[in-house]
Amino acid sequence: GSNEAFLKAAEEVKVLKQTPNRQEISSLYGLYKQATVGDIDIDAPGMFSFVAKEKWNAWNAKKGRRILLKNKHSCYLHY
Repeated sequence: GSNEAFLKAAEEVKVLKQTPNRQEISSLYGLYKQATVGDIDIDAPGMFSFVAKEKWNAWNAKKGRRILLKNKHSCYLHY
Protein backbone atom coordinates (compact mmCIF):
# COMPACT_ATOMS: atom_id res chain seq x y z
CA GLY A 1 0.00 0.00 0.00
CA SER A 2 0.91 3.66 0.23
CA ASN A 3 2.76 3.23 3.51
CA GLU A 4 5.12 0.63 2.09
CA ALA A 5 5.76 2.80 -0.98
CA PHE A 6 6.50 5.79 1.22
CA LEU A 7 8.95 3.82 3.35
CA LYS A 8 10.68 2.54 0.21
CA ALA A 9 10.96 6.10 -1.16
CA ALA A 10 12.31 7.28 2.21
CA GLU A 11 15.08 4.68 1.92
CA GLU A 12 15.79 5.50 -1.74
CA VAL A 13 16.33 9.17 -0.95
CA LYS A 14 19.34 8.11 1.13
CA VAL A 15 21.18 6.93 -2.00
CA LEU A 16 20.50 9.70 -4.50
CA LYS A 17 22.87 10.07 -7.45
CA GLN A 18 23.40 13.74 -6.64
CA THR A 19 23.59 15.19 -3.16
CA PRO A 20 20.73 17.61 -2.51
CA ASN A 21 21.69 21.13 -1.48
CA ARG A 22 21.04 22.35 2.06
CA GLN A 23 17.65 23.88 1.19
CA GLU A 24 16.51 20.66 -0.52
CA ILE A 25 17.63 18.56 2.44
CA SER A 26 15.76 20.86 4.79
CA SER A 27 12.61 20.62 2.67
CA LEU A 28 12.89 16.81 2.44
CA TYR A 29 13.27 16.62 6.22
CA GLY A 30 10.17 18.76 6.75
CA LEU A 31 8.15 16.65 4.33
CA TYR A 32 9.36 13.42 5.92
CA LYS A 33 8.48 14.55 9.44
CA GLN A 34 5.09 15.89 8.36
CA ALA A 35 4.29 12.66 6.51
CA THR A 36 5.44 10.35 9.30
CA VAL A 37 4.49 12.29 12.44
CA GLY A 38 2.05 14.99 11.35
CA ASP A 39 2.01 18.53 12.66
CA ILE A 40 5.00 19.50 14.75
CA ASP A 41 4.32 18.90 18.41
CA ILE A 42 7.50 20.10 20.10
CA ASP A 43 8.67 23.52 21.22
CA ALA A 44 11.23 25.38 19.16
CA PRO A 45 14.82 24.77 20.28
CA GLY A 46 17.01 27.55 21.62
CA MET A 47 18.53 30.05 19.24
CA PHE A 48 22.03 28.59 19.64
CA SER A 49 20.94 25.08 18.63
CA PHE A 50 21.46 25.87 14.96
CA VAL A 51 20.91 22.41 13.44
CA ALA A 52 17.95 21.63 15.69
CA LYS A 53 16.44 25.03 14.89
CA GLU A 54 16.84 24.46 11.14
CA LYS A 55 15.14 21.07 11.42
CA TRP A 56 12.36 22.53 13.55
CA ASN A 57 11.80 25.35 11.05
CA ALA A 58 11.67 22.90 8.13
CA TRP A 59 9.07 20.74 9.86
CA ASN A 60 7.09 23.71 11.16
CA ALA A 61 6.92 25.11 7.60
CA LYS A 62 4.88 22.03 6.62
CA LYS A 63 2.46 22.34 9.56
CA GLY A 64 -1.19 21.94 8.62
CA ARG A 65 -0.45 20.16 5.36
CA ARG A 66 -1.71 16.69 4.71
CA ILE A 67 0.76 14.70 2.64
CA LEU A 68 -0.48 11.86 0.47
CA LEU A 69 1.91 9.64 -1.40
CA LYS A 70 1.30 9.59 -5.16
CA ASN A 71 4.16 7.26 -6.07
CA LYS A 72 7.78 6.75 -5.10
CA HIS A 73 8.79 9.95 -6.90
CA SER A 74 6.15 12.41 -5.76
CA CYS A 75 3.48 13.18 -3.27
CA TYR A 76 0.48 15.45 -2.99
CA LEU A 77 0.49 18.31 -0.53
CA HIS A 78 -2.91 19.31 0.75
CA TYR A 79 -3.23 22.73 2.36
